[in-house]
Amino acid sequence: MDDKSVAGATYINDGRDTLVSLPAGLPSASQVILDLGPDPQLAVRDHRKAISRLLLDFQMPFSMKDRIWEIVEAEQPATVEVGRFLSLSLDEILLGPISELLLADSRSLCLVSGLMRDSAESRTVNWYG
Repeated sequence: MDDKSVAGATYINDGRDTLVSLPAGLPSASQVILDLGPDPQLAVRDHRKAISRLLLDFQMPFSMKDRIWEIVEAEQPATVEVGRFLSLSLDEILLGPISELLLADSRSLCLVSGLMRDSAESRTVNWYG
C-alpha cells in the first residue's frame, strides 16, 4: 500500500483503488493538481457479485431471481440487458439497486464476457453460490 501526505491532503493507493482526501477548510481559490501518470485507466468493475448478494437478500420467488440472473449473465449489450430487466415490472425497491449496478459501468459487460467467453467459469457463476 502506498500512503502519502502532501500539504494536508492524503493519498492512499492499495494497488487496486486510489483515494485522495483533501483537508477541510481548503480555500476555494486553491488549485489541486492530481498527476495520474502517463496512461490512466478506470478499472472495469464486474457487478455480478453485488447483484448476486442483492438477489440473496431480496424476498421474492426463486423463479423471478432466476429470470433476473439469466438477464445478468446473458452476453448482450447493456441497453438490451437494461430493457429486459425493466420489462420484468419489478417493485422500485428491487429495480433501483439492480439498475444502478447494471448501468454503473457497461464496459464490464463487454470485457468480462469477451475475456471469459471460452472459459468454463463464465458458465458456472450462479447467483446463489
